[in-house]
This record gives sequence, structure tokens and C-alpha cells, in this order.
Amino acid sequence: MIAQRGTHGSPRLPTARAIDAMAAAARRDAGAFEPVIRILGRSLAAELERWTPTHGSMSVQVLCPACGYVSELHRPPVTECARCHTALPEPLRESAERALKYADAPMPMLLVIGQWLSLITGGMFVFLTALAPFDLGTFSISGEEVPGPVFLQRGGWLMGVVGVILIGIAYGLWRERPWARGLMILYWLALTLLAFVGDRGEVAALVVSGLIMLCCIGAAAWYLFGKDNVRAYFETRAATSSERGD
Repeated sequence: MIAQRGTHGSPRLPTARAIDAMAAAARRDAGAFEPVIRILGRSLAAELERWTPTHGSMSVQVLCPACGYVSELHRPPVTECARCHTALPEPLRESAERALKYADAPMPMLLVIGQWLSLITGGMFVFLTALAPFDLGTFSISGEEVPGPVFLQRGGWLMGVVGVILIGIAYGLWRERPWARGLMILYWLALTLLAFVGDRGEVAALVVSGLIMLCCIGAAAWYLFGKDNVRAYFETRAATSSERGD
């Protein structure tokens, strides 16, 4: 609000009529933007709904062998026909429930990240191990630089083994194979062994390193076999693999 000055330099405040006129103009301006605000709000809500994951949205259609009615089911358990209430055959119920559980247990994000990291790191380990016999590259054990053949003789070949395990993990996760969990635990065990091969450090440092690796193995075992969503993911994939005969 701007105060006007009178002829004698004293400030002249706006009248009540002027204030009412300014308020009406502000309301008109706000009303002009209201349709735009509504459109933007609807657009934002639509985008959020598009990108927000919804659980249980998948449906399975089951044909009743008794009356021929097709029931659309969204969640387990699958028990009977929606029209005639006849109990569905056991193989049909199990197949429908597996399909619903499969869709409701997607791969956890940490496994998605681990799949790509395993592929990249495993390929790098195998590549470096393949260069060692020709002494191409720089190799070290416990901070001591050694030739490539010596690196292999003193246990460096385990790096290639770890690389193969990582590539197997990446393949298993890509193909949704339940045995990928076992390979992940094997990776941590091999990594622990690799950390001790050729290490000439102090005993105290070796003990601390061993305890840290054991904690990592325990955390990996809890995540893969104890965390609810991870366990559900692998259990549904195991059921599907057994059904396919993989």
C-alpha cells in the first residue's frame, strides 16, 4: 500500500472506498488464476498417481470348471468360484495364488543395484586376473607391489574366483534364480579369505578385519534370509522355478 502526500507534505491515507476497491481487484486477480491452479493441481496428482507404486493391483482370471464363469481375483487366497461358490481344484488355486504373490513381491531396489555392481566388479576382477600371468598391470599384496605371476602364486587367483562368483550373482539375479542368495553368502566368505591371503599385518589388525567381515556376512545373511520383502521375493521365485522345472 502506498500513502499519498497532501499539499502540505503530510501523508494522506487511502479512504475506505479505495481500500474496498483494492480488495475487489485482488479478488478478481486471484479468481483469474484459480482455473490455472486447479489444472496444475490435477496434473500433479495424475503424475503422482502414475509414478506411485500400488500393491495388489494385478488381477488373475480363473475359469471355473463347474459353471464356466471367469472370476477376476486380485489377492490370495483363491478358494472358490465367485458365481457358483464351487471349490476350485487345488492345482488351479495354487497356480493363481503363485501368480498373485509373484506380482506382489518385486525385486528389492538393493538387489537391483547389487546386480549391476556385481556384473561390473566381477568383470573387472576376471579381466585383471587374466592379465596377471603376462605381468600386464600393477599388482600388490599387503601394500607391496609384486609381479603378476607372483601375485597369482601367493593367492591372487582368488580374485578371479571372486570375480566369477560376482558374475554368477549378476546372472542369477537377472534370471531371478533363488540360488543367487547362496552365491551372495559365498561371495562374502571368499572375500574374507581373499583379505587374509598373503597378509603380513599385525595379529590385532587381522582380528579386527576378521570381525568386520563376520559382521558383513551376518548382515548379508539377515538381509537375504530374514528381511520380509527379500525373503518373499526369493520364495515366490523359488516356487515359480520349481513349477517351470528350472
